[in-house]
Amino acid sequence: MKPLLPSSLLVLFLYCFTCESYAETLNIYVSTKGDDSWSGKSQTEQSPSGPFLTILRAQEEVRTIIEEGTSSDEIVVNIKGGTYFVDATIEFTSDDSGQAGNPITYKAYNNESVVISGGAELTGYSPIEEVEGINPLAIGELFHVNLKELGITDYGSLTAKKDRLDLLFDNEPLTLARWPNQSQEQAIISSVLVNEPTSSNNGDTVGDIVYDHDRAQYWVNEPALLAQGYWFWNWSSQIQEVESLDTENKVMHLSEPYHYYGYRAGQRYFVLNALYELDTPGEWYLNRDTGDLYFWPLSEPTDDSVVQVSITKNLLTFENASRITLEGLQFSGSRGNAIEVLNGINITIKRCKINNSGAKAIYIQGGESHSVEGCDIANTGEGAISLYGGDRTTLTPSNHQAINNYIHNFSRLYRTYTPAIELNGVGAIARNNTIHNGPHTSLMITGNDHLVEYNEIFDVTYETSDVGAIYSGRDWTARGNVIQNNYLHHITGYSGSNIIAVYLDDQASGFTIKNNLFYKTGKSTFVGGGDDNIIEDNVYISSRVAVHIDSRGLTWQGENTSGAEQLLDKLNAVPYTSAIWTTSYPELIPSLDNPWDAVGNVVSNNTSNTPLQINVSTEAEELSDISDNTVSGDMSISISNHNISNISSPLINLNAIGVFKGENRATWPINKYQRVTEN
Repeated sequence: MKPLLPSSLLVLFLYCFTCESYAETLNIYVSTKGDDSWSGKSQTEQSPSGPFLTILRAQEEVRTIIEEGTSSDEIVVNIKGGTYFVDATIEFTSDDSGQAGNPITYKAYNNESVVISGGAELTGYSPIEEVEGINPLAIGELFHVNLKELGITDYGSLTAKKDRLDLLFDNEPLTLARWPNQSQEQAIISSVLVNEPTSSNNGDTVGDIVYDHDRAQYWVNEPALLAQGYWFWNWSSQIQEVESLDTENKVMHLSEPYHYYGYRAGQRYFVLNALYELDTPGEWYLNRDTGDLYFWPLSEPTDDSVVQVSITKNLLTFENASRITLEGLQFSGSRGNAIEVLNGINITIKRCKINNSGAKAIYIQGGESHSVEGCDIANTGEGAISLYGGDRTTLTPSNHQAINNYIHNFSRLYRTYTPAIELNGVGAIARNNTIHNGPHTSLMITGNDHLVEYNEIFDVTYETSDVGAIYSGRDWTARGNVIQNNYLHHITGYSGSNIIAVYLDDQASGFTIKNNLFYKTGKSTFVGGGDDNIIEDNVYISSRVAVHIDSRGLTWQGENTSGAEQLLDKLNAVPYTSAIWTTSYPELIPSLDNPWDAVGNVVSNNTSNTPLQINVSTEAEELSDISDNTVSGDMSISISNHNISNISSPLINLNAIGVFKGENRATWPINKYQRVTEN
């Protein structure tokens, strides 16, 4: 029989075990009523142990704890309610990292409202009755402040991304004065001067556009006039400086560099940054020479109104930092991306609200296992979440995730190819997000083995054409991507033109599209000449075309075209003959025997409540499996508020799609709405 431990030793053993397993969290506090000379150890706002005043001081304290090796299981920086203005980016590096089992969290204390703002608050603004050159509609409606008198002299760039100054009124971004207004149809190019004609479509590569209105007489003295337009294609928008106006001949001369695709008659544009066009609530104008700022507020200002201009480029950056969590915070007023993560491991952004960024909300590049979860994102200048990572040579996944996020009103400044979520590289996940109200694509996929599932996407692509709500294109090698269990509905476009729910453009190959619900999506699934795409077990309700497959590789995008050259370049950029590639994608090399054919596509077991329209080219049909696609008369559908609220199909579980209630959700319920009004 083994001897028993003495009772005193047993008690000591149990005490040590308890300490090891349940060590207390080390709390640090920050408050707008704090002081950086205090210790930050107490939430009570008094010397000497009260909270710090700034997040930077708390960050310094965390670094000291890390360097001294005195950290407990978890360090939590508790930020008390209030607005924290940051005039320079807060930068996190490897020196700020937590360790496995020793994470570091920056969070809103007690779920209080904590706003980290890159804006500078404007004081002393006042009503102004008359300004030379203003529109008569604005007389008596405008407010004025001089930024130079407030010490603000950096106005950023009007055309460069990530450096455009915004004006915020009560946390809503105002619109740079423009014509026509947002509520009106855009202006149309009457014709273009012939300088250097484009190779097709009767356009010209030089930005000399002819207009047919008399409005330009009010812009001739503008020192920094801009024009933004879909200059040649309805899927490519660009902001450009106006060099000069010829009001006699009604010609607008745009500055170089000219739009990549050129200009042609019939295309849309609008003019902005013109004082005379400050003619409706929600607009503003800045004279960059004098610093005079004028705005027409959305509502009458009160003593509680807050007016800001964005100053700081990025609010937070993480470079080679790891195991840090941001929780329950709000971010607003960056000129660039609100948060950037470069490399590192396990940066988690959860339960946050990110609004009014000049570029993206969150940009992640490199590293592994970074996640964005339960966030609300709105009013971004570009997209919302970009996830870049993984290694395409070895097909090592990034394991980055965007889960349970509510994203709306994105791409307000830069309108095209700035999706709500972007997956690039290898092995990222977009799951249970709700996305709506964007002018172009909502989700773009580049690379391999990404997973897009349980997302609700609607009311996107509304300003553009030849676009997909979910889009990937021009790559034979971007294989292993799965799009499943999503609900896409009310996908509309400019003048009802070529709008697609899931668009595999220009010979994109090796995708799986299954168990999705499409409702009022025009063309629902579109394969533009690609190979080995599987479209199965989807449900199509009130969709004009269920599936389209063409053979563009045999016609206008075949060998010796620029598109073909890009496909071959991308093929040769990856080791597609290596063991990992041939094992992961065994169909790739055989498909290259006849690279311009659309081969190996499967369309099967898809269902609709009306006859399925499946458009497949003759050449593609001979090399594809099109089978067992049926009309189901037994399908029960409930429509509520113009939307499907219930469907009896065993393939679809609507309750599992979109954002969900959970401890990591920023708000619940979400207040989603539909921009498009049904006829």
